[in-house]
Amino acid sequence: MVPAGARCATHAQVAAVDVCQRCGRFLCGDCIELVEDDSFCADCAARVNVPGSKLAKAGLVVTGLSWLAFGGFAFGYRTPLFLIGLVLVPGPGALAALTIAVMEWRRMKAGLSAARGRRWVVATFLFATPLLLLSVAMIAFAAFVFFGLIASERVES
Repeated sequence: MVPAGARCATHAQVAAVDVCQRCGRFLCGDCIELVEDDSFCADCAARVNVPGSKLAKAGLVVTGLSWLAFGGFAFGYRTPLFLIGLVLVPGPGALAALTIAVMEWRRMKAGLSAARGRRWVVATFLFATPLLLLSVAMIAFAAFVFFGLIASERVES
């Protein structure tokens, strides 16, 4: 909604008819760039048309690979080496994915990355956060069992 008396940010003598959806500049009819039914200024339209960031997609890929470790466990793959990997891989993988997502979110807010990567970042947050919490719970449980066994061996001897 354009307030009464608003003027175009580029052409001060012309009344504004719309607002850029990304930066909030007032736009006249000559300055409006339509992208998928949204109004943008020329600078923001160029950024919106850029494909989503590879960094944002990488965060989701790392999360997916970390979830595969839990998937293998759920389907009965329980060799000792795999169980060690189950404790060591998903937690750091989820932490790395969340770090990548936060970095990319900050780049988007600063206008250095395309807003189209936002869905990848949100998906990474949605999938990596429970993975990280589950990993912390598994590590805590493993430590509880491990130190409980050590304590019971001391009591028995």
